[in-house]
Amino acid sequence: MTAINGIDVSVWQGEIDWARVKAGGVGFAMVRAGYGLAADPNFARNMEGAAAQGIPVGAYLYSRAVTTGEAEEEAAFLLELATPYQIVYPASLDMESAGQHALTNDQRTGLALAFCGKVAQGGLTPGVYSSLYWFETMLDLPELKPVQRWVADWSSQKPSLEGGVDLWQHSSRGLVDGISGYVDLDVSFRDYAAEDGGGEGEPALPEAPAAGTALLLYGVPLYASATAQTRSATISGRYWVYDGIAVDGRLRITNSASRVGRTPIAQNVTGYIDLADAKPEEA
Repeated sequence: MTAINGIDVSVWQGEIDWARVKAGGVGFAMVRAGYGLAADPNFARNMEGAAAQGIPVGAYLYSRAVTTGEAEEEAAFLLELATPYQIVYPASLDMESAGQHALTNDQRTGLALAFCGKVAQGGLTPGVYSSLYWFETMLDLPELKPVQRWVADWSSQKPSLEGGVDLWQHSSRGLVDGISGYVDLDVSFRDYAAEDGGGEGEPALPEAPAAGTALLLYGVPLYASATAQTRSATISGRYWVYDGIAVDGRLRITNSASRVGRTPIAQNVTGYIDLADAKPEEA
């Protein structure tokens, strides 16, 4: 099993000596881009410092969003901040705010999907960071299958979560050469940097159309889930892309433009179609 040691950092770590961090065996860094719509003062410095040492990076944004529109604004803000840099690890939404705690599971899940859909459209790998408790009780896990799960659980054993764990924040009191004071320690169970390099001879899937794209379908198999082996129906007519996130080569669709991105998800998604069948109406 892949297990790469990493850290996550923000302005709270102060000025970091990235050469010493690299020499200490850190294999990746998740760098805070901001909080809400405010940039982390050390984001650019940390991204440039890590890049100069060849340390692969991801980015995250502490979310203050309580509506899907605000989550999309935060995603757009992160994408803008990330533009100058090569980001191969997930671009993640940090979900833990008091405002989000007051929402329903469907509403919180809707925020995550809205953010991640926008991030995916921007060409980055979308992810969600939160505590194991939030993942287990405050979010609808099956609906988050398309996104990377970065789970905070400060223990000595890898957390178990339905659908798996992609990254694990296992300590908030790590000591790393090159950083004054404590730093969060992480493990990645995927080598995102190697995956970003691609593989020779592997066929590329079509790019997923954006949320809200109208599709004109004729005789297309409809599936109940991304992994269902048998079709639940064969559909024809006009449908719309629900969130623009492809999972296992399939895409969620809805039968009304007014249902795009709306929650509860189960009441607004018609089903899944193969990505190859998702032909925009104008095409």
